[in-house]
Amino acid sequence: NWNYSEFRIYLLLYVANTDLELTEEEKEMILSKATTNEYMHIRKVFEKDSDIVQLETILSFREKYFATDNDIDKITNEIVELFDTEEQHNPYERNFIRLLIKLLKNN
Repeated sequence: NWNYSEFRIYLLLYVANTDLELTEEEKEMILSKATTNEYMHIRKVFEKDSDIVQLETILSFREKYFATDNDIDKITNEIVELFDTEEQHNPYERNFIRLLIKLLKNN
C-alpha cells in the first residue's frame, strides 16, 4: 500500500517508459518529485513487474488517488509535464497518453 508519492513515481515511470526508454530528463523530472530512496525502491518494483501488472497496479489506485476531478487534473498535468520533457513524440506515444488519462478518469 503506497503513499501518493510512491504511486506517482510508479505512474510517471510507466509514462516515461511508453517509448521503452527512460531519458535522463525524464528521470530528473521524476526525481524532482520524490526522494532518491523512494525512487530507487519503486523503480525496482516497476522493473520487476510485467506490462499488464504495471497497468493493473496503476488502476488499482484509481479510487484512492483519483477520486475527484482535481485529483485527476493534478496527475494529468504531471503526466503532460513529463511527456513534454522529450522534444519529439510519435503518434503511438501521444495516443498512449490519451488512453492512459482516459483510464485514470474511468471513462
